[in-house]
Amino acid sequence: MIKSIFDTIASKFKPMNRKEQAQKIVQNHMLFAGGAGLVPIPGVDMVAVAAVQIEMLRQLSSLYEHTFSENQIKNYLSAFTGGILARLGSSALKGIPVIGTALGSATMALTSSASTYAIGQVFVSHYETGGTNENFDAEAFRKLYEQELKKGKEMAKNMGKNG
Repeated sequence: MIKSIFDTIASKFKPMNRKEQAQKIVQNHMLFAGGAGLVPIPGVDMVAVAAVQIEMLRQLSSLYEHTFSENQIKNYLSAFTGGILARLGSSALKGIPVIGTALGSATMALTSSASTYAIGQVFVSHYETGGTNENFDAEAFRKLYEQELKKGKEMAKNMGKNG
């Protein structure tokens, strides 16, 4: 019986493989991005979310033992932020006292979480198939990004219901 208890406890602490570690990094940064999206100051929220996304990609690059260039990563991120107008709108809403702040913050948090999730999934997929930061092609991953963005929005909505 004691061996069974120890086996159960030990199974909870088994080391994660690299992909599991990557998913943990993405999930954590999805939460951080949602929090950054709640910053009540228009524009500052977007800078905070970008910083979270850059840090996520820095950690994923390190996990997969790839060189990291912040400028290169910023270029890749900008290729995926075609929804920047939606983020600007959410951020700008925060300038309207009370109701604008609440609506803008909620929308920005959801959008930021979902986008961070999608970006993370794209890079994990790229790295898992042997890709590096040097051979990343944002256009080739646009469809995957859009699919993962939808999943990310659902996950973010559910986090809000469960949190």
